[in-house]
Amino acid sequence: MPKLLTKRNRFVSMNNEFLTRKDLSLKAKGLLACMLCLPPDWRFSIEGLAYINKESESAISSSLRELEQFAPMSRKRPN
Repeated sequence: MPKLLTKRNRFVSMNNEFLTRKDLSLKAKGLLACMLCLPPDWRFSIEGLAYINKESESAISSSLRELEQFAPMSRKRPN
C-alpha cells in the first residue's frame, strides 16, 4: 500500500488513491481523511471521532468497519 500521508505544519499532503476508490463510501473517505489529519498523539475513540465530525457513534463505527475492509487497521480497546 502506498504512503497515504505527509504532514507539514498545518498542511497535509495525501495520496488520493483512497479518495478515487468506488468501493468506499463518501463517509468512509471523509473519516479516513480526517483521521489522517489528526495529530500523532491524538487518542482515537469512536466517541471522539463522532464529536469532532458531528456524526453519530454508530455512523463512525460503520465507517470504521468499511475502512477495515480497505486496509489493515488495528483497533485496541483501552485498558
